[in-house]
Amino acid sequence: MSVITERHIAAPHKPIIRIGIQRPRNDYEFAGASDLEGPHFLGDDARDIVSKFVRPLHPKDGIDYGAILYDEQHAAIMETHMNKGMGQIGSDIALSLPTLLYFGATDRDLEEQALLSKRTPGSAEYMAYLRTTKSHLEAVTTAWEQPHRKMVLEHAGFDRLIATDFPIDQIREKLQHDSKHSETWVREMAIVGKWLGKVFKLIENREENTDEGAKKAITRELRTAITDFYRNDIGITWDNQGRTISFHQTKLGETIAELYVVGDREKAAIVRRLVAQNLLHPAAPGVMFWGDGVNDTLALGDKNGADWRIAFDGDAAAKAANIGVIASDIGKPGIALVKAFKRHPQRRPTPEQIQTVVYEAQEEVGKGAAIIHVAGPNTPISLLHEHRAMKIFIRGERGAAIDHQHEVTT
Repeated sequence: MSVITERHIAAPHKPIIRIGIQRPRNDYEFAGASDLEGPHFLGDDARDIVSKFVRPLHPKDGIDYGAILYDEQHAAIMETHMNKGMGQIGSDIALSLPTLLYFGATDRDLEEQALLSKRTPGSAEYMAYLRTTKSHLEAVTTAWEQPHRKMVLEHAGFDRLIATDFPIDQIREKLQHDSKHSETWVREMAIVGKWLGKVFKLIENREENTDEGAKKAITRELRTAITDFYRNDIGITWDNQGRTISFHQTKLGETIAELYVVGDREKAAIVRRLVAQNLLHPAAPGVMFWGDGVNDTLALGDKNGADWRIAFDGDAAAKAANIGVIASDIGKPGIALVKAFKRHPQRRPTPEQIQTVVYEAQEEVGKGAAIIHVAGPNTPISLLHEHRAMKIFIRGERGAAIDHQHEVTT
């Protein structure tokens, strides 16, 4: 895969495919796509690798500089761009490129971190069940593609991985050793280093300050420093078509803008493309999509996308989907739903058919194992609270932080 990948909404992206049986169209019993982090893995690999690498030469005890910068970077871009209809929710996944290049992170470092991710309880059983059918299963994730290939295709058992392009070794090689860019590399790394010195001081000042008003003021200054860096120093912004735009000020900015990013708009486009492939034989249930976060809501709410759109432990996701699942274990409810889909093979199910599937799946797993419910904009507030509470239970406070950030800034 080249460093520069064609990047526009619904761009054709060469997926990474697991070696296995490739059946003709109209011969599959089941086809589905799923988000990765949440429904199948518990970690946040991008945040974890930034936490591991990004810190000053003499860090102060108890301050996780990388994690704080990662979180504030997301909050800043959500406030100023994503929640105003610019870019794609999830676009900020590519913004850690300058700092990780600066600190020398490699493809191998990122892969090793990804392989540390724990499976969501029941994910292995659920995937093993699906593999007993003639199925085609795609992982569709905002996470970085290169570090997740082995984990997703070999360990998790998906047939295809479609994720954000992040070939950090290739990018470094190109920028460092291309005779046209070597001087540019030194100059741009100096820009990154100067900026990091500024934000590290702001992070230290905030973390050591006990006055809440002062902490809020420093947070505002930190987020302004972040947006100014990407807009004015690196030279990128986002448009209302979801695209990352480079002003051609820096090679780093051009590279970030040219990466293929799987944000919320691209996830919806990918699921539509899966539906359009007509993989299923006529008696098979419709296409399914699982998601849990705010960057899944466009795909979950797309009535021209998957037939069965399931929100797993996510309140924003539940308001978009047509089926919701609240459970600490994906296995039993996931399998029960697929069995119910097979009993009612329906493309574009009606509300009554969705209700029937939900009832049968709930009866199979029992009330104590999971809550399976009809989802959508009218999902009761009490169930939305349970979605969020379960997400925090299985993924920690961080698990619902991005969804919450989206809500408080819109």
